[in-house]
Amino acid sequence: MNIIFMRHGEATDNIREILSDKEIYFSILTDAGFSEAAQTIKSIDKVDKIYISPLPRTIQTAKILYEKFPTAEAVIDDRLREIQYGRYSGQKNNSSLDIIREKQIAGDYFTRFGKYGDNKFDIEMRLSLFLRDMSTRNFDNNTIAIVSHGSVISFMKRILNLKTPHTKTGKAEFFTINDWSDLNDRIKHLETIADARKHTFNREVDHIENVDVQNKYRYIVEELYNSVELPESTLGWLVKGHNDDLAVEQEATFDPNKPILICPFYNFDNFAQKWFEHYRGLGVVNYIMIDNNSTDLSLDIIKSQNNGLNIKIMKASGRYNCFRACGWRQQIMDKCGQNKWYLNVDSDELFSYDNSDRVNINDFIKKLDGFKLVKSLMVDVYPRGPVLEVSSVDEFQYVDKNTYMMSKNDLYGDRFYGGPRFRVVGIQPSLQKIPLIFYTGQELLINDHYYYPGYINKESVFRSYLLHYKFLPGDMCKYKDFAESGVHYDNSKEYKHYLSKVTSDPGFKLFDESVSIPVSEFKLSNLIDDSVK
Repeated sequence: MNIIFMRHGEATDNIREILSDKEIYFSILTDAGFSEAAQTIKSIDKVDKIYISPLPRTIQTAKILYEKFPTAEAVIDDRLREIQYGRYSGQKNNSSLDIIREKQIAGDYFTRFGKYGDNKFDIEMRLSLFLRDMSTRNFDNNTIAIVSHGSVISFMKRILNLKTPHTKTGKAEFFTINDWSDLNDRIKHLETIADARKHTFNREVDHIENVDVQNKYRYIVEELYNSVELPESTLGWLVKGHNDDLAVEQEATFDPNKPILICPFYNFDNFAQKWFEHYRGLGVVNYIMIDNNSTDLSLDIIKSQNNGLNIKIMKASGRYNCFRACGWRQQIMDKCGQNKWYLNVDSDELFSYDNSDRVNINDFIKKLDGFKLVKSLMVDVYPRGPVLEVSSVDEFQYVDKNTYMMSKNDLYGDRFYGGPRFRVVGIQPSLQKIPLIFYTGQELLINDHYYYPGYINKESVFRSYLLHYKFLPGDMCKYKDFAESGVHYDNSKEYKHYLSKVTSDPGFKLFDESVSIPVSEFKLSNLIDDSVK
């Protein structure tokens, strides 16, 4: 089979030296790019089929080729798209990317080009499967043109053991391949790497003491062993959480007809009174509070909340991590029983919904029309003045009215982001959670923001929000500890951003006259379309 690897002509983002991996950048051919591609195509005598990356610059290049060979079949194949660079997308090349490339050359298949970027396994597997499909779906005497990107072509040449230099823009290389054994060997090699990765993950899963939970995690490993959502470190924290001994500090008898609220906490005496007032006002009576080594007055405040409330206090001595806490919550739901409503919240979150001052949580649940999972938008609450100069939680009275955005995610459906932290600090944490759930025993909480299996997240109903008090007085001391310890997701990168902001702008505000409104005026129904609800 005759193979022509052709790189697209010079494009606008080549001139800008930008990593352009998305259609929305609309990096198109320059005049020079059109000319060099046309010149190269003059030397091509025959093409039976053209496979094309879906980006504009490759489609433009392929169009020139197709105009010369109009009887050729043209196929746009997403597997030929540019390498995905995650958070580096749209930027210039940098030393961090060079380090990742060096790791790949050394045999690292799973380090990504930033969150949601490709890793070496992603790239080689999709391109190997493309080449296999191409080799089996065309005749041996066909001439096949593949119009793609420089790095992608280099990967394909390495897969086929073709040792030539990096292809320049607008240029083509010609090969005759009669023996596909190198490709088949590469696919087997990748399958071996995948099996080894699963084996490593399953060795972690072996440590889960609950056999039923252990078996569920084996299904997760099979599906998510190469998912950005389940790196090995995350799985390790989840396993710890499932195995941690949660000692009982104070027992309680629960009302079986009411939901059970589950909340881990650490030193939240600056917010505990307001927190309980809110949930008491919602009609929540059953609580399981998980103390994670608090040294302030949190426990005293909690134990004083015994007027009409059923509060069980448990102790978790292991260092808090959001994934570890998912294991704690799962443990508790399994022990308290299935086919019950649970409300999973953090100690800086107030679960709410429109008209919550008139509709208690039990009536809210009755009006869910059979939905078993309720999705929430995290709505950051902040003061009018500089965040770090606030001394009382009562000054936190404002939220953003319209700065939230939504995108689609294959695993958990709608992803919410934006808000004041994006507006001021420049970070994009996920702002969707599913705090209220009718737990059947089939759901696994593997992340603060979604359950497994993924399809159930898409079946949730969006009818609530979480008032999120992120920068309470004294919180920066916690965040400094989180940043230094690296105990949170991605080596506590989020908290390092907060410290960087505080250092560069200690008087920063989240309040903005153009977007800020009082908390009392916030309505979910004003924010979302009926079709989203």
